[in-house]
Amino acid sequence: MLIVLPGSDTASPLTELHWVQSRDGLHPSQQGQDPVSLLPPETDVVLAVPAPLLSWHWVTLPATGSARVRQVLDGLLEDLLLADPATLHLALQPGLVPGQAGWICACDKAWLTGWLDVLQAAGRRLVRIVPEVAPNALHHHGLWSALGQAWRVDTGPRGVCCTPVQRDDDAATPQQAPACAPAPSTDMPPWTAEPALTALAERLSGQAATVQTPGQRLLAASQSAWDLAQFELRQSASIRQGQRLLQGMRALAFGPAWRAVRLGLLASVAVTTLGLVAAAWQAQRQIDGQTQRIRQLLTQTFPAVTLVLDAPLQMQREVERLQRANGVAGPADLETFLMDFSASALSNVGVSALIFENGTVTLTLPPGSEAGQTDVVAGLQQRGWQVQQQAAVLTVRRAPSTPAAPVGGRP
Repeated sequence: MLIVLPGSDTASPLTELHWVQSRDGLHPSQQGQDPVSLLPPETDVVLAVPAPLLSWHWVTLPATGSARVRQVLDGLLEDLLLADPATLHLALQPGLVPGQAGWICACDKAWLTGWLDVLQAAGRRLVRIVPEVAPNALHHHGLWSALGQAWRVDTGPRGVCCTPVQRDDDAATPQQAPACAPAPSTDMPPWTAEPALTALAERLSGQAATVQTPGQRLLAASQSAWDLAQFELRQSASIRQGQRLLQGMRALAFGPAWRAVRLGLLASVAVTTLGLVAAAWQAQRQIDGQTQRIRQLLTQTFPAVTLVLDAPLQMQREVERLQRANGVAGPADLETFLMDFSASALSNVGVSALIFENGTVTLTLPPGSEAGQTDVVAGLQQRGWQVQQQAAVLTVRRAPSTPAAPVGGRP
């Protein structure tokens, strides 16, 4: 997020802006003072309006339709404003609805639209317009530079008052608050000042002042609920929804109020990850144990096998070898095929020629046996044989299958 504050009462691409860039909206990552062409490469920009260029008015908004709010405001503020209401841009306090009393912020429309044009021409997308400072429930005094000079800014529940301050020695003495300043409270309102104006602020207030950089002041302004982009400057609904979503995500990721939620989510992710790692480790141990038992069963049952590469396949081959050595027909032997063929040839299908080689049987059926070929093929396939048919020639071999567990042990 990039927040910019014009340093002049004229809108120009050559005018320098105070700027601050922040990743979380709470702490500055970098800040400076440059014209718009030299700003950091950030597309989305928040424009802060200098406090001396704003005026604040407390009014009760009459009950009226939303389309007539601006006209009603012109009538209410006509006697309070020092300029023609048509030349001013007005904005309502956040959440203010007809029938309620609240603050109305006024700003020179030509100055504001001029800066909007400058930012747009520079390829910057404006996401919010915020006041540099707004009325607050607590009293506060500040001393900072704006528009080329030093200003005393007093804020409180009665509004915002900006008074220029001279930096010479005669003016740098304690003095009475300006007539437009909010009424003082019983306690000592805090003072903040820019680093170069801290000593002057302490002489004016008679108390210690907190140092506040322009970047910190701009970040505080961006956290305000105010958005001056209203009426003719109202942004599209999609931009405003995206802005609110971005603010919500930033608050969830970095906001102090969501710290407990973030810690809970991190703890939940950590516990879940550790659980998955432990379950995977336990499953892998079980697999390794079963593999080791199968290897031991193979080497114990067939001591001649010294190198174990594929234990189930090697065990199947050793069993078949023992069966052949003891005169027991294996599943791919010719005797087994002949028994399965006899059981499949339901129509007494004869055989013209039979060739058995390396577990593959080439079978030639006599002419006129087409009616029984279907039964032969289906029967052989049901008994675990692969059959390729070409006219009256059948090529038959044992279909590969997962070997069963060897007798005498469990994997």
